Amino acid sequence: MLPKRVYPCLYAAFLAAGCASPIRQATSPSPLEAFDLVRRGENELKSGAIAPALLDLRQASALEPKLAAAGELLAEAYFRAGRPAEGEKECRRVIAFAPQRRRARELLAERYRSIGKHAECAQQYLALAAAQPENGTPHLRAAEALEKMGAGLQAERVLDSYLKGNPDDARIHLALGILEERHHRLEEAESEYRRALALDGRLAGGWRALGDLYSYLDADHMAAEAYEELAALSPADAGARRKLAGMYLRMSRDADAERTLDKLVAESPRDFEGWRMLGMLHLNAGRPERARDAFLKALSISPTDAHTWYYRAEAAARLRRARERELCLQKALAADPMFEDAYFAMAESLRSQDPSAPLAPVFRKGLGRLPNSEGMHLALALSLAREGDLSEANRVLESGARLSPHNAVFFYNLGVNYHRMRLWEEAAVQFRRSLELDPENAEALNYLAYTYLMKTGSAKAALPPARRAVTLWRANCEFRDTLGLAYLRNGRGEEAVKELKAALDRGGKRNPIIWEHLGEAYAARGHKESAAEAWKKSLALRPDNNELRERLAALNKPKKAAKRKGTA
Repeated sequence: MLPKRVYPCLYAAFLAAGCASPIRQATSPSPLEAFDLVRRGENELKSGAIAPALLDLRQASALEPKLAAAGELLAEAYFRAGRPAEGEKECRRVIAFAPQRRRARELLAERYRSIGKHAECAQQYLALAAAQPENGTPHLRAAEALEKMGAGLQAERVLDSYLKGNPDDARIHLALGILEERHHRLEEAESEYRRALALDGRLAGGWRALGDLYSYLDADHMAAEAYEELAALSPADAGARRKLAGMYLRMSRDADAERTLDKLVAESPRDFEGWRMLGMLHLNAGRPERARDAFLKALSISPTDAHTWYYRAEAAARLRRARERELCLQKALAADPMFEDAYFAMAESLRSQDPSAPLAPVFRKGLGRLPNSEGMHLALALSLAREGDLSEANRVLESGARLSPHNAVFFYNLGVNYHRMRLWEEAAVQFRRSLELDPENAEALNYLAYTYLMKTGSAKAALPPARRAVTLWRANCEFRDTLGLAYLRNGRGEEAVKELKAALDRGGKRNPIIWEHLGEAYAARGHKESAAEAWKKSLALRPDNNELRERLAALNKPKKAAKRKGTA
């Protein structure tokens, strides 16, 4: 005879193989023992002894195949043993000969719900609801399953039909309100939430749903009142405290928010979200040292949260701790290499330490991680252009334009780069494409006009975009300078002088280019003294303009008198 301590091991081994235990087969029980086996199996299930329970319940079911209690407990044992297929089979077997049995349907419905078979789950709960018209739980579960399978109207009908006979069930009013809100019937949702709370003022889910609805509607005071009720009902609910603190922050009640969060982290020192919210509160209130401490607490709980490292980097930046900021951003990117904002912050950090630091490597790495990011394409292109690599910058911009052909910014910056490369025809093409997408871009209009002025024979085409740019931005002295030059190139000297003087009056008196152009306009009209005066002012602002100095000298140089021919 084997020692008793060996029996559980043998049970588990034989059950794992799908066999009945030979120990029990040695003494076949009589049918009268079936109810005792069921009772024992039930107690074993309650105590967590799954393997012995399976053995006893299988034997009971074999003795009395139509004993529904044995089949239901056996199905539960299969599910708890990690053998769901056998559990489903047993549930269906019991339902086939005892369709009124509730537990078998509940087990099968929960199984279907756990694996996402919402239609099958709804079918079982609807059958339970029909058998128990006074029980709200199966109606509620059926409605949830129907909603998940997209049958929202049918879900509402299930709940409405229950409420006709049971109008005082607060849970069902709450569930109906949630359905109404999901279908954007917000007034009806509010009404159902209010009915639920009138029936049961201690229904925490009702206060939470009502607060969330008011928060969505920007009814901040009413949302705060609902969250206050929720926090009072559920003092251990950290989520309720966080919602309340967040609403206080929206209402600029920073002291109340701080008090709520301080209490939360004092009672729940491992609440990560609480510490992070407290850090953000201190950061926004201009207390970076306290913000940094709160973020450190949050990171001690969740050391791989990229956003918290990012916020701590911001606190370090405000404390002027450049190296700490850089290290925090490195941690943020290590935790989440696709954190786009962290790349921009890293570039800003490097530039703050060294204004001449190359930023292209940072954005190139970011683009490698985020190949579909328009912002990363643009940032890399601008960095390359700033560092003098215009050809590579154009390649990146062209890639961005292929990615987002309706984004005018890429074409505009291509035009700027071609303009800098003095490739006027290519620049004009890109500015025109940019303006097709964004016709009100005054800078693109001004660039296009100036590009036309640089192209031989295109001065006439420069006037419309130059006028439009000035119309859109009248106070811009550079735009008026372009329009004045366009008038000058088209032989309209008087209008040129007028626009160039207007450019000077609108902040252009420290701009040597505008004075130079005004001198040209005066010279073209034969006003040498005015031209000389304008050019002298330009040279005072830009003494290294030797070309203009030569023109000024030529302007002041008297013309030689023409020799007269002698007479015979």
